[in-house]
Amino acid sequence: MGLEMEKYYIWSNEHQLWWKPQCHGYTENIWEAGQYSKTEAEEIVENANINGVNGCMIPLHCVHGKIHGPPPGVDPAEYWKECMGS
Repeated sequence: MGLEMEKYYIWSNEHQLWWKPQCHGYTENIWEAGQYSKTEAEEIVENANINGVNGCMIPLHCVHGKIHGPPPGVDPAEYWKECMGS
């Protein structure tokens, strides 16, 4: 699957929750989280991170088995590092 076709979840570091569809709030339930294109996710995360790192985009396939997101205080990039190839 090409990167533009892959979908992403967005994790809010500030709220410790997933972004809901169409940027309408947050949820702790991954099944209620929005699925965004790479372009949409990049734009949302860029805007959210103006005053620090407040969000990150995670490919859907990386979330399997980690549906609750990183524990408080854990860097999301580190949490999903294996999957994201960092």
